[in-house]
Amino acid sequence: MNIQANKIMFSAKPSKKLLLKADLWFFEADERLDAWYTVGGDVRVGSAGASTDDDYGQELDITAKYKLFKNFGVVAGYSHYFVDDFIEDFANGGIGGTLNRDSDTDWAYLMTTMKF
Repeated sequence: MNIQANKIMFSAKPSKKLLLKADLWFFEADERLDAWYTVGGDVRVGSAGASTDDDYGQELDITAKYKLFKNFGVVAGYSHYFVDDFIEDFANGGIGGTLNRDSDTDWAYLMTTMKF
């Protein structure tokens, strides 16, 4: 609810077995005077009528997929979320906010895939 997401995508296949991808996401409020919601529909921060910036942030996702065997592969990914003005306005006791963080976030993963 109340989110717009746009992305720029780039991919390259340097070999038959390797696929590299980079996605840059831009997240912003659909309605500037509305709140930011959780997946379940609860208000995460903000409230209707609160006037604030509408930029939630940007996310950079980098993914590498490598096919080891015919039916088995490995996928590794790294992401970085760049906090923008909306979250900074509500963080650390800002405009009626309960969000207690205003810094960027990093995460990574490694997984395997098997096709039957």
